[in-house]
Amino acid sequence: MLDIGGLELLLVAIVGLLIVGPERLPEVLRSFGLWIGRLKRAFHAAKTEIEQEIGMDDIQRQLHNESVLKEIKKNRNRSAYWWIRACNWNSCVRT
Repeated sequence: MLDIGGLELLLVAIVGLLIVGPERLPEVLRSFGLWIGRLKRAFHAAKTEIEQEIGMDDIQRQLHNESVLKEIKKNRNRSAYWWIRACNWNSCVRT
C-alpha cells in the first residue's frame, strides 16, 4: 500500500521526537495507531458493503468458473494431442 522504507520511518521518528517531545511521543504514536486501525476497519466495512451490493462474489465466482473451464479445455486438447503423437495412430485406434 505505502512504500515507506526504514530511512523514511527514522526521519518521521526524529521529527516527531523534536515536535512532540520524548515524554508524549509514545502516547501520540499509540493514538495515531488507533486512528489508523479505525480508518482501516471503516474502509474495509465500506468495501465489503459495496461488494455485497453489486454482487462481487457472484462475479468473482463466475470469472473463476470460466477460467477453470478454459484450463480444462486447454488440458484436454493438450493431452489428446500428446496421446495421438505418442503412439502410432494405427495401433492405438481400433477399427
